[in-house]
Amino acid sequence: MPERSLNQKASDLLGERLMSDVRDHEIQFWDEFLVGQTRYYNYRKIYEGLRQSLEAEQLEAVRDLIPYVVDNVIANFLGMLENVEFEVAVHVEGGTVPSLDDVTDGLETALYGEEGWIVRYSKKGYDPFGLEKDQ
Repeated sequence: MPERSLNQKASDLLGERLMSDVRDHEIQFWDEFLVGQTRYYNYRKIYEGLRQSLEAEQLEAVRDLIPYVVDNVIANFLGMLENVEFEVAVHVEGGTVPSLDDVTDGLETALYGEEGWIVRYSKKGYDPFGLEKDQ
């Protein structure tokens, strides 16, 4: 197997960490929230309000939206990072990639597709509505 380039190492590291520390974490948090498993008082109050105003099927529909919302936030954040006036370097074993722009052809698009970060690194799955099967 050929040695991965610094850019590939940086892309893999960024993708792995975003998927585990942000995407999977947030999806898990909101999944637990929507079944009332939160230790935060303010969130518990919000959950009780939702539970009183929404039917179980409606709460499930909200739950199904969570991965899409989280993915959209991550994509927008990555898009913003590509369009700012400063550089964000990535330090990996073997060196430093001086700019996120060098990590991949498009940070936003690195999330999606068969070789995207979501498929490769997320433990929370992808496409909960089965939309890709309809194409």
